[in-house]
Amino acid sequence: ETPDSIPALIRQRTRWNQGFIQVMQKGDWHELPRFRQRLLARYTLLTPFLQAATGLIVPLSILMVLFVKASVIVTLIAFLPLLLVMASAMLEMVALHEFGRDFQVRVGPRQYVGVLFGTLPYQWLLAASAIRAVWRESRNERGWEKTAHIGAHRGAELAGERP
Repeated sequence: ETPDSIPALIRQRTRWNQGFIQVMQKGDWHELPRFRQRLLARYTLLTPFLQAATGLIVPLSILMVLFVKASVIVTLIAFLPLLLVMASAMLEMVALHEFGRDFQVRVGPRQYVGVLFGTLPYQWLLAASAIRAVWRESRNERGWEKTAHIGAHRGAELAGERP
């Protein structure tokens, strides 16, 4: 089930990110047979650190682009993290288009605008969760904050229908 509130989403993603960090630290992924598998595992397990860094860097980049007089090169470098977020929004819109096409669901302009303007706040929520996970893990705080479930996905089963 999807968490029903933003604090619940942050707790859930914090828990997931801490799990990634712990799996990375355990190191079993080093035993994967292929280099590409190990590379993918490393990238995936480093995601909490990448999201945390992005969450800290993007606001600084925006402020720097808007308020700091700097050379063109420095400004372009400062703008790179925001470009990555914008690229993420574009990829999400492509994925939304593909979803609509594959499942014969009409995707209208409203949904695309929602993705466009929702990506940055959502990325900040993910970054806040990642920062929180890195912080908790660095302090050895490992109590799992479970996400409450109400069983909404079981409504069809309870009514005797197939899910």
